Amino acid sequence: MAVPWFTVPAPSDIGEHRSTRAPCNVPVMARTYPYIGPADIREAARSQPRGTPIRSLGDLANWLGTARGDGLTATFVVSLAGDLLLAPRQSEHVAAAGGEPVRSAGEMTFDPDGTVTAVTNQSTGYGPEPDSWPEVASALDRIGALRPSAFTEAFDFRRCTSCGSVNLVKDGWLVCAVCDQNLPKIWNLASVDQMDAGDIGAH
Repeated sequence: MAVPWFTVPAPSDIGEHRSTRAPCNVPVMARTYPYIGPADIREAARSQPRGTPIRSLGDLANWLGTARGDGLTATFVVSLAGDLLLAPRQSEHVAAAGGEPVRSAGEMTFDPDGTVTAVTNQSTGYGPEPDSWPEVASALDRIGALRPSAFTEAFDFRRCTSCGSVNLVKDGWLVCAVCDQNLPKIWNLASVDQMDAGDIGAH
């Protein structure tokens, strides 16, 4: 089934850690994802801190050591430069990215020793494809972090061409949860006119 963005559930079953350092080759011309959420959230994000660049295991240890609250699960983006940026879980992805397009985005969970135990592409502000995993893997491999071999929970997003709502697709059910029209078979969020994106969910 498909669900509109405003009913996107928080991941509950994280899944198990499946591998450590499986090699991952990033395509030369990887897709980038523009922000598709409400303009007011993007404007508010201008006054919020950008995500912390993580370029080494030392950077990761420092970030985990200073994280507060739900510190072992972070909001992450992979920047256009391919850097991993981390922010507290409640942060908007667009703030973590400094308002820029990203190579991937979602949530990342760590063990206290810095091992990545779970990664999702859950970001309705960017709606990255599951195929963005190589960008995440490459960013983690560059810093030497142990990681899963793929997203431990992957989400598909589609924009309804009839009513304009952004849907989270489940079980391959390509039907809009708002107007019951068929959803496109391929990812189509980049075609959205940013001026009409005010009613799209973010985070």
